[in-house]
Amino acid sequence: MIEKELKYIISEKDFLKLKKYFDDLKMDNEIHELKNIYFDSENLSLLNSGVSLRLRHYSNKNRWVFTYKCSIKGKLYDQRREGTLINEELSENISEETARKLLNSDISVWEMEYDFIDRLKEHMKEIDPDSISVKEIAEVNVTRRKYILKPYNIPVELDEIIYKNGKKKEYEIESETDNLALAESVLMNFKNRLKIELKPSSEPKIIRTLKQEGYEDKIYYKWI
Repeated sequence: MIEKELKYIISEKDFLKLKKYFDDLKMDNEIHELKNIYFDSENLSLLNSGVSLRLRHYSNKNRWVFTYKCSIKGKLYDQRREGTLINEELSENISEETARKLLNSDISVWEMEYDFIDRLKEHMKEIDPDSISVKEIAEVNVTRRKYILKPYNIPVELDEIIYKNGKKKEYEIESETDNLALAESVLMNFKNRLKIELKPSSEPKIIRTLKQEGYEDKIYYKWI
């Protein structure tokens, strides 16, 4: 699957303004409490190869999802807009038992029986032998409010991001859709109507999270 999304960082004030606006319009929405847990080697061999491995827990549904993402650099002309991320994304629902074993280091990510893990393992062995020692390295909590904007049927997610130390929050609006041009147009319309600031996100959550946990000096891959 190819994931295409627009991401913008917004202030807390503008986040609350957007949330109130969407809620007042009574748009269809869902709320998810998420914990994103990222896996990599200590020298970030996966991330610096353009790959991320994430275990996500939907705490209000007690659902666990393991996801592989690989950044795609060769964007088409109409995808070259600020704040655009294009990734290959593969996900698998996993049991709570398997998730707990991963978190307790009873099994490694390389023991998970998925084709994309097998391919990644062989690829990374050639690039960086240290990548075999992949472990949990960072986590972040997200409260996600997901709306469907009518009549465009454009999905929009408002994220309140709380880093592990609990001392910093960020706010983000994103739209994952094949129709990036329409999504951008709709979001710019909200920006002008509500007089809010949308700052194109130059980094995905994984990089911002790793910087919060002291890995900034080890990150040299530009995801966008």
